[in-house]
Amino acid sequence: FGVKRPRKIVVIAVNAATHRDFGWDKHARAPGIVEVGFAFGDVINRYSFETRQLFRDRIEQWESELNDGQTGVEPVKVYGIEVSFEQLAAPKEREYFDNLPTRFSLPPGAVDRLRDVAGRLLRESESYQKLLRDLSSEEQSEYSKQAHAR
Repeated sequence: FGVKRPRKIVVIAVNAATHRDFGWDKHARAPGIVEVGFAFGDVINRYSFETRQLFRDRIEQWESELNDGQTGVEPVKVYGIEVSFEQLAAPKEREYFDNLPTRFSLPPGAVDRLRDVAGRLLRESESYQKLLRDLSSEEQSEYSKQAHAR
């Protein structure tokens, strides 16, 4: 069919879960049913350790399955890249994003800040950096092959 086998597959998992501080520890009264309901929804939406581990396991599984029994061809490399607000080093910045509402309407400037932080977190990701190094190495190798052929 003329379809080439991919050499690299990139899967990006974006965890936009927030970890809001409801401030319940600052009040003498217990939270009401509505407040507990919102908190429960927040807990359900959290990106758990188990979910992250499952993502990593699946990446390894896909790579193994794609390369199983393949001889004489370059193996496929699958890159699993995870991006999360938890990766933010600055506590104030992490707090800002953790407290953003999860609605279709965001405060002015929030979308631009989200785009900026997403790009930065991606660029800082170890898996993304490995992908870039591998691509650069491939490019250098291809350039050397072409230079020697001349």
